[in-house]
Amino acid sequence: MNTYVLTKDVCPHVIIKFHSRKLMVVNKVTLCVLLQYAIDDSLPFILNILLAQLFAILGSLVVTCYGLPWITLLLLPLGIFYYQIQHYYRRTSRYI
Repeated sequence: MNTYVLTKDVCPHVIIKFHSRKLMVVNKVTLCVLLQYAIDDSLPFILNILLAQLFAILGSLVVTCYGLPWITLLLLPLGIFYYQIQHYYRRTSRYI
């Protein structure tokens, strides 16, 4: 008799097969572990890139607003408009 149980604690795609009172892992547990280490190793680099891009954008906005103070009058309504569009998009994309 074959019974399949999906374990969500270790890895969501691992299927454990109970057959003849022996526990056999059918799917690739090692792949899940290797993927976890690969993601853990790449996260600091991704965070570094994210912070570098964020500070580059903020720095250019600060320099632009310092050089052309009237552009802040344009950036504030555009920022509010952008936020409203993103808020609407996030709500509608949840239903898809």
